[in-house]
This record gives sequence, structure tokens and C-alpha cells, in this order.
Amino acid sequence: SWDGSNWFIASTTEGVSPDYVSEQHVSYQLRCKNVDLLNNVGNHSWFNFSVDSISPVHSLSPSSQSVIAPTSTIAFSSYDALGISHTEMNLTWTDGVDSWQETKLISTDNWTGSLQSLRSNFSDGIVDVELRTFDVLGNLNSTTSIEWNLNTTSPVTGVAVSGDVVGNYLGDNFSLTITP
Repeated sequence: SWDGSNWFIASTTEGVSPDYVSEQHVSYQLRCKNVDLLNNVGNHSWFNFSVDSISPVHSLSPSSQSVIAPTSTIAFSSYDALGISHTEMNLTWTDGVDSWQETKLISTDNWTGSLQSLRSNFSDGIVDVELRTFDVLGNLNSTTSIEWNLNTTSPVTGVAVSGDVVGNYLGDNFSLTITP
């Protein structure tokens, strides 16, 4: 057999495994000829192939350490030249006492949603996220250590009226104070 630079001998019971470099796309040509025990030589056979060891890329927003609400938009995107198989988004929430874990299987290159679209009844706490994106060949990109601070506390708004006020009626001399 010919690996592009050298002839080598391989029997039918041996596998042939080309060298490859991590995080690269490398093309190979494998040329084989069979020689039987009587030294009869068969025709050459060619097999052209590529080895893709490039991990897919992905991104997630909001960024780590962001403060989010249950309705905040979470946006995910991924890319691989040969295509994405799927992504596992593992979410873990805790408030120090209670916790839950949810795995969202994403089978598209892009996904947008919110925590509320996945689950309801949140309280303030920490959400840890792990992304695991697989391309169609099984190459993996895994991102951990994404942490969001979940704030579910509704803001309190106050309105105060002073000056010429009688019930719900205001005179010419009044002021409104609105506080968030």
C-alpha cells in the first residue's frame, strides 16, 4: 500500500490508520495493490479521504457572571464546516437549599429561548451552564464554567403626590415623585 510518500505492507487482518493532527482537516490518498503468494500483482486501487479532527465552535449569551431574569433571552449558536449533529445544554440551578438540573437537547445550529421557556417557579439563585456540541463526525466542543445570577425579585415602584391634593383631585400646585 502507498500512503502518499512510502509503500508499506498490510495484511488483510491489519488495520491501516493514518496519522492525523488534532484540530486540523487533513486529506489523504491511499493506493493499494495486491500481490498474491505467487507474486502475481493486481491493479492499483485508490481511496481518497480526509480526516477531520476540528471541534465545532459555539457561543452562548448572555456571558458568564451576567445577572438574568427568568424571561431574559438566552441565545445559542454553533458552527462546523461539515455540520452540527446536536448540542446538549446542561443547566443546573440552586438557591443554596433547593436545586434542579435540566438538559436541553438542541438539534439546530441556533436556538433562542429563556429559562422560563424551560421551567417555571424560579427563585433567586445561581444557574450553571455546560455546553457540549457534537459535529456530524463526533468531534466535541465542551464549555463549562458559565454561571448566571438569577434575579426573580420584582422591582417595587412607588408614587407619591404632594401639594394641593384632595382625594384623587390635584390642584394647580402639586408634584409627583416616582421611585423605582
